[in-house]
Amino acid sequence: LAWSLLEELNDGSGVSRIEGWELRLSDRRAAAESLDFSWQAGEGEYLYRTEELVALRGNRYRSQRWAVNRCRREIQGAFRPFEDRDLTACLQLYTRWAIQRQQAHLEERGVRALVRDGLFFHRRLMMDCQSLGLLGRVFEAEGKILGYTFGAPISSEIYGVFLEIADRAVPGLAQWLFREFCREIQERGYPWINAMGESGLAGLRQAKQSYHPAEILPTFIATR
Repeated sequence: LAWSLLEELNDGSGVSRIEGWELRLSDRRAAAESLDFSWQAGEGEYLYRTEELVALRGNRYRSQRWAVNRCRREIQGAFRPFEDRDLTACLQLYTRWAIQRQQAHLEERGVRALVRDGLFFHRRLMMDCQSLGLLGRVFEAEGKILGYTFGAPISSEIYGVFLEIADRAVPGLAQWLFREFCREIQERGYPWINAMGESGLAGLRQAKQSYHPAEILPTFIATR
């Protein structure tokens, strides 16, 4: 059914694919035989211990602690559940973030395409967050949304963080937002967090590696 929908949406253009499959070799062979799939390696997904992302202990998390503490000193706001009325403000924040990111990473190939495609993805995910079973949180200060994040369980032990946008003009907000979301995930009983991949961007790779993943999970792309 999923593949039929993809081919219908893409008008049979041959661009249809399924990314992010975490399948064992035996499962890939079975899918290849039954569904006529071919496989290629995708980008890895970053897996972390939840308790480490909350505690931020030791020298290796020194920069993150500094950023979180600075944010807490310089800005006060509410970390609260996402509501339907927040959609427009979140998309406006995404647009500001996209401009800031492109200006800061002019030399990094792929940033422009990533932020363009991301607007559609973020909009659809926020519009359908309840039906998809997603947990959404926003950071609001002085009536203005400055950050948002969304995630959902992947398994009984792993929680996925799918979206995170923070106003780059607020120092430390990205680190603070990530830590607060991880804290809530820990309270829900998930020992592991999957922060997804890096989209081939060097800056994003560096940021995710700075949190010292326990493992980078291999994923695959399926085409026919």
